[in-house]
Amino acid sequence: DQKVDADAIARAIRGSDIDDDAARGLESAVPPSLPGFAILFRHTPLLIAGVTLMLFHLANAALLPMLSMRIAAAPGHLNPGLFAAATVIISQVVMIPVAIRVAGIDKYGYWRCILLALLIMPIRAALAASSDAPAMMVPVQILDGLAAGILGVAVPSFIVSLLRGSGHVNAGQSVVMLM
Repeated sequence: DQKVDADAIARAIRGSDIDDDAARGLESAVPPSLPGFAILFRHTPLLIAGVTLMLFHLANAALLPMLSMRIAAAPGHLNPGLFAAATVIISQVVMIPVAIRVAGIDKYGYWRCILLALLIMPIRAALAASSDAPAMMVPVQILDGLAAGILGVAVPSFIVSLLRGSGHVNAGQSVVMLM
């Protein structure tokens, strides 16, 4: 059982052995132009995905602070900071196994998984609005973890499928995430 020195292995790779075009996902020998925001306007499905996800995250990001403020304003002995931390932990505990399970989503179709995650948001918001009981936040955060787990795997995979062969996969990921 010998230890492998990763640096030594990386130094052993000659630059001439690396196909830069293949590493960028290019399918043709013509190098792509430098992408920017223009990549959104050349790929309508990417633009639609970016705008949709931006709107989803605008709605989703406002929900937890609103719920935490409701708890902070309510009479009682519940620590709002502890409550906020617990809700984040609930979401993360759900998100991780969901993301692992969704890793093989290509058989279902990325858009179907993204649609499922998007449909969770109005259900989550309606559930959160239906009660101000602190215990009601557990199912609200479970739904958040479901959506986050699905989107965390489906969105990058969807963007790769949209831009495969263009050499702009990383730029597409970056622009959508920026939105």
